[in-house]
Amino acid sequence: MTDVAELGFKVDARQVASAKQELAGLSSEATKAGASADKFSGNASKASTATAQLGMSAERSAMLMGRLKLAAVAAGLAVAAAFTASMNNGITAAREFDAALAETSTLMDESTGSLDALGASARRMAREFGGTAAHQVSGCYQAISAGARTVKQAE
Repeated sequence: MTDVAELGFKVDARQVASAKQELAGLSSEATKAGASADKFSGNASKASTATAQLGMSAERSAMLMGRLKLAAVAAGLAVAAAFTASMNNGITAAREFDAALAETSTLMDESTGSLDALGASARRMAREFGGTAAHQVSGCYQAISAGARTVKQAE
């Protein structure tokens, strides 16, 4: 005897269809997420490049600031040297003037007024004719030695 049995299955496929739709949506979202990750990676690479360039620019700026600092120090030293030389020249000229005036005073009377007048006259002649006031006083010494009796005659 043959037994034949019939077995029937009833499957509710609504959940499978819903899962299929959700899986398709998830796949679409995964593709979008992958594209966003690629875009983020590209932007991160650009940001890394920009940061490296900024670092190089900062290094160049620091190097240039160092050079500028050295140039400023060198300029300051040059100004100080020029100022010192100028002061030294002024002091030397004043010493020469005082020495010439002291030498000339040995030929003059003791009147301070005439010595002051000689100094003023020598400075005026130096401006007018050139040379230094010390050279003008030395010329007056020579004139007084030759017989001039007044500052006007010595001029």
